Amino acid sequence: MAGTTGGYMSVVFLHTNGTQADSNSQASTSLYRGYYNSGNPGNNNDLNRYIFASGGIALFSHRDFGRTYIVCYGRTGASNARIQKVISNQVTSANASYPYHYQTNHGNLYSQTSIFNINFFEYNPNTGKSYALMYWGDKRRLLEFNVDAWEAKLASDSGGTGNADQTLDATISQGLVTDISSLAPSDMLNDSTLMGGPVVRTAKEKWLIPIRNGSTHTIYETADFKSYSVYDTTSNYSELITDDLSVESNGSVTNALTNNLEALDKGGTVEYQTSFNQLERTGLVISNNDRVVVRNNGGSDLAVQVMGYEE
Repeated sequence: MAGTTGGYMSVVFLHTNGTQADSNSQASTSLYRGYYNSGNPGNNNDLNRYIFASGGIALFSHRDFGRTYIVCYGRTGASNARIQKVISNQVTSANASYPYHYQTNHGNLYSQTSIFNINFFEYNPNTGKSYALMYWGDKRRLLEFNVDAWEAKLASDSGGTGNADQTLDATISQGLVTDISSLAPSDMLNDSTLMGGPVVRTAKEKWLIPIRNGSTHTIYETADFKSYSVYDTTSNYSELITDDLSVESNGSVTNALTNNLEALDKGGTVEYQTSFNQLERTGLVISNNDRVVVRNNGGSDLAVQVMGYEE
């Protein structure tokens, strides 16, 4: 977690030993102080500075300055020294102790416009890629970050991308990002687009993204940051965690439902994942203390009746 006050910056992170927190602070040698303004960009208004970090990559930007730094420190195996230097102004230094710095310029969207360059930056662990809604190349775009490609740049870093603007076209041609703006809802791409709140991950493959355009607020739901639908705020939550565990919630009550059906002996299986509207079976013979077990694998309610006689 990184933070900034004035031109000073600090970072708190989990030590590589996995058992303690570590931290680092930078004053006159911070990234903001060194490469946004030698004094204090934004007239000491810290709200104008914003930092995103997800999936081994951090984005540093400022509302009143067209520059964004993309800093790759890696998802795994990053040394303590490298993470400490994520906030450093040593953007052209390159070895195992430094992250990969990539300087970009958004275009003309800054200078007290009240429009933020970056709306969100989120890592999808299911695909190993990150997604940003951000202003780059003179328009707001939805971009897919190939994190594997960024980590390859980190491994071969020579420090050459740290203090010169890298264009969007060059970044795309290197396979670092893909412009997938055509997949985004149109209101995400407006110059005036703001976030209506934080991005919230509600399930393994589900994120809620609140978007604001003027007085219009829309919450989008996505499973992959490539397809979007308007979120139905009246629907109940249901997720199958494993074959034996599911979680259901109606907004007021949340239940975790468990079973051990997968552990049952399959030797007595009569039907297995059979689709039907109405099904009747006869001739079942069971002994004392035996049971008839029915599992509904579908999404519709199922009514079961068991009738018989004892000899």
